Amino acid sequence: MTAPWQENQQKVVVEFLKGNQGARRIIHLKHSAAAVPPQLAGRINPGVWQAFMTDVEQAAQQHPYVLPPSAGRMGSWVGAALLGAVLGVCCISPDGGDYGVWLQQVQSIIARHQASFAAAGANLSLQRAQHSYWLQIDVAPGPVVGHLGVQT
Repeated sequence: MTAPWQENQQKVVVEFLKGNQGARRIIHLKHSAAAVPPQLAGRINPGVWQAFMTDVEQAAQQHPYVLPPSAGRMGSWVGAALLGAVLGVCCISPDGGDYGVWLQQVQSIIARHQASFAAAGANLSLQRAQHSYWLQIDVAPGPVVGHLGVQT
């Protein structure tokens, strides 16, 4: 069985990979604005890919994992820790930011770029498994009729 975020010939995955750089939390992206993935080569203009990935990179910088916790979130952590001390079980999300706000940002990126990907015979969507999020680009097999790979 393959992982749902694994790429293949008909699927490009831009995963928001959690990581650390010393004591600082960071989000790694598998793809960059510099190169169109092979699955989309000849289908999507490099400028369209660059604009899309620039938006994705900005979203990665605002990912809840990398943001410092708000005072409200710190208060909920303290409450959960106290309750956990009493019950003997404690479950705290270590991410400092608000996923609701971030998910709205990512959905707006999808809405902004969906038409360009659809014109290239691809569908753009946000996927999630456990605590991982990724943008998935499903590419229709074969050439796109009437599409020259150039977006204006």
